[in-house]
Amino acid sequence: MWVHLARLYPAPGQVHPFPEGWEVQDVVPGELTAWLRTTTGAWIAQVQYRIRRGDGSEGVRQHGWLPADAVEPRNDAPARKDRKR
Repeated sequence: MWVHLARLYPAPGQVHPFPEGWEVQDVVPGELTAWLRTTTGAWIAQVQYRIRRGDGSEGVRQHGWLPADAVEPRNDAPARKDRKR
């Protein structure tokens, strides 16, 4: 999946650049683990993804439920194979 971070973290009206901060206006690759429907009928996606730092240092891995409009399929991702436990 592609995760559109700007849809999760909209930019404020007035921006004060901070290059060492977290890059939350990026589109990053993620791994979809599940889809669920909410009580209102909306779809949400369980996705793992990484948020990077603006200065290029190590980012953090996120795992959470995202609204469907914040993710889209990746055509370049390899096909996922079923895993046996």
